Amino acid sequence: MSNSPKKLKRYTKAAIKPFVKKGSKLVLSRALNKVGASNPRVKSHVKTGDEVVVISGSDKGKITKVLEVFQDGKILVEGVNIKIKHKKAAGPGSEGEIIKLETPIFASKVMVWDEKAKKATRIAKKIQADGVKVRVSKVSGDNLD
Repeated sequence: MSNSPKKLKRYTKAAIKPFVKKGSKLVLSRALNKVGASNPRVKSHVKTGDEVVVISGSDKGKITKVLEVFQDGKILVEGVNIKIKHKKAAGPGSEGEIIKLETPIFASKVMVWDEKAKKATRIAKKIQADGVKVRVSKVSGDNLD
């Protein structure tokens, strides 16, 4: 028996940066997908073009649109999480500039905005009579798709 301490495994449900594990499997946070899934893909409650309200962070309370949804659980939202980038002048005769970029945020930081009820809502999924699965607002019951 050796007296060396055992290595502790770190289990977390916090959102982590995705990484590639042995066997070329992409590993994401357990909070975002099933543990042990062979082809992990993050499920998101928002789609491109949805009107959402930011529920946390410095942009809390902003009502805006989703521009893009990424596979790592992040979304790009119009006018939210703006970063400033300073660009050097390319050479003589050109000027440097300051660029404002929208950067992605986690999808869990937004909720879908229900225009009818004028408040944030959760999403339910229902199957219509013709067999089509649609997203429905929990607050007003309206179809979102």
